[in-house]
Amino acid sequence: MPCTGLIMKKLDKQAFEFTIHKKSMAAKMNKIKQTFGVSEALWGRWQKWLADESMWPTHSSFIHGDLHPAHILVTPDGRVTGLLDWTEGEVADPATDFVIFYFLFGEEKLAEMIKLYEQAGGKTCPRMQEHIIELSSAYPIAVALFAERSGLEDYYAMARAGFGVDEHGNELSTD
Repeated sequence: MPCTGLIMKKLDKQAFEFTIHKKSMAAKMNKIKQTFGVSEALWGRWQKWLADESMWPTHSSFIHGDLHPAHILVTPDGRVTGLLDWTEGEVADPATDFVIFYFLFGEEKLAEMIKLYEQAGGKTCPRMQEHIIELSSAYPIAVALFAERSGLEDYYAMARAGFGVDEHGNELSTD
C-alpha cells in the first residue's frame, strides 16, 4: 500500500502542476484581453490550446525565463559556459525557455534541440514541440507585462502588434 500512496501523490502533484500552468496562462490571457485587446484569430488559437490537455506538461522545471542569445556566454569554439540575468528565473513551464530558440531557428532545429535536451536529462512531455509553438503565440503577453512594469511605450506598441490590435484595442485590418 505505501507504493500506491506514493504513486497517487505523484499523480496528484503532476495534475496540480498541469493545472497551475494552464490557469496561470489563462489568467494572463484574460488580463491582456481586457487591458490591450486581442485579435479574434489569436484569441481562438489560445482558447483551443488551453482546451487541449494533451499539449500541456505535467511537470514544472526551474527555468531561466528570459533565455536568448544576449544571456548566453559562449566560448569562441561554441561551448556554452554560462547564463546571465536570472531575474526572471522561476519554477514554471519548462517550454518557456525554448520559445526564443524556436523564433530564431524554426521547427526543425527545435525538434533537434528537444532531443538534445532529453539526452542531457531534461524532462519533456509528449507534445512539447507543439506546446512550444503554441506558447510562442502567447509571447506578446510577456512583452505586454514588461510594458506595464516599465512604462516603455515601445513595448506597449510591440505587444499590441503581437496581439493584432491598435492602441485602442481594435483589431487591425488584415487587408
